[in-house]
Amino acid sequence: MDVIMETCSIPINVVSLLKDIILCITCAVCGSISLANCETVLYFYDDVIMQYVTIFSLIKEIDTNQLEISVEKTLSPFDRLTRITNDLCQYFSNINIDEFILVMHRLCVAMTPITSLMFEFSTKHKSRQVEQLLSQCRAIEVRRLCVAHFGLAAFSTETKDIGGQIHSLSSIGLLSSDEVIPSILKAAESSGLLKQNKYPHFIHDLLAIAKKVENMNNEKEQQAYKSV
Repeated sequence: MDVIMETCSIPINVVSLLKDIILCITCAVCGSISLANCETVLYFYDDVIMQYVTIFSLIKEIDTNQLEISVEKTLSPFDRLTRITNDLCQYFSNINIDEFILVMHRLCVAMTPITSLMFEFSTKHKSRQVEQLLSQCRAIEVRRLCVAHFGLAAFSTETKDIGGQIHSLSSIGLLSSDEVIPSILKAAESSGLLKQNKYPHFIHDLLAIAKKVENMNNEKEQQAYKSV
């Protein structure tokens, strides 16, 4: 922890949260907490931990003191880890679009290994929190997708808030049925904001999000992905 604090710029008041994240990962991986287990996790999961550090660094300094993170000690370690991550995602879902644009690329890059870890752990540790977290991750990724391809116009009344439409269509899960992604593609095309030569790029990015935040081990979701 001292090494992390020396090499990274993170506010003092989030250090305890980062410690709890490391301990939760240690419990989920090793089953118990010891110095040796913590060192093992810091070595093998250093990329994931550093991505949490990145996410903390993206929070405005003025907001760190007001950041509401639910760390209930009665929850299992994996549930606590999921709850903390979900609350962090909730923060970025609630910031205004101008602030979101400044951090969205670094945020989504940081979330990639964290999401993969959640899928890895969820096969071993049953948790009702995971679906809620994946919903938050999906919303962040879809928001970034809309900004990247449509710009701020995606959220204007003149375009019938195409960003809001796509968020609504994706909220049940991009692969929850064979109709979700085709409906999103139809809405994107009819918005008039997407040039024809950019359409394949939009499809590519949308499918990449689906692979990132949906459970590709599920046969139903695999079929929905292949049907696009």
